[in-house]
Amino acid sequence: MVVDTANRDLIDQLTMQRFVTDKAIAKLKLNRADEALTIIRQLIWGQKFSDADDDKGQKSSILLPLWRQLVIRSYLLKGLDGDALKASMRYKFDYEDYNPEWNQLQARVLMKNGEYASAASILGYSTLPASKPLRHLAAMRAFPNELRSVLKLIRSEMKADNLSKEQLWAYQYVKYLGYIQNNSIFTACIELEALLAYG
Repeated sequence: MVVDTANRDLIDQLTMQRFVTDKAIAKLKLNRADEALTIIRQLIWGQKFSDADDDKGQKSSILLPLWRQLVIRSYLLKGLDGDALKASMRYKFDYEDYNPEWNQLQARVLMKNGEYASAASILGYSTLPASKPLRHLAAMRAFPNELRSVLKLIRSEMKADNLSKEQLWAYQYVKYLGYIQNNSIFTACIELEALLAYG
């Protein structure tokens, strides 16, 4: 198959963008949000400059939605919850994204801003394993009168045979927070010991 020069340049550009994007993701995993945000903004600004300078009407990078999600993650990591909410609302307006990972990120932003009921509703549609414990946490915060029912549901779901160690840890952590919220300090201490046992 013959690849013309324009397509080859586009492939090279996308490869470089993916490489730099991976670098930003690595920075976020290392809790270096400022460095990650600088990299992501350079990618976005470079894309905008390229679009403005392009007389052929070339479309924005297919990575632009991912970059904008990484900006939101950076804001959360920096504790800029209000900025994360604004960026999340703009993203939701610009894209019809029903990806479970986006739903989970959106729910995290909502929870950071005290919108627990909305977060629980969004997570109800998520298929990611990590979404269930997060949904339970949102439900406990949004509907404190249902706390005991949620804790009972968590205990039931933890009996499943196919849960990973990470999933069990997440469930255990939410259960611990539930007993703290319920002012059951003694039980919370027992749950904390169990949580530490997961490593």
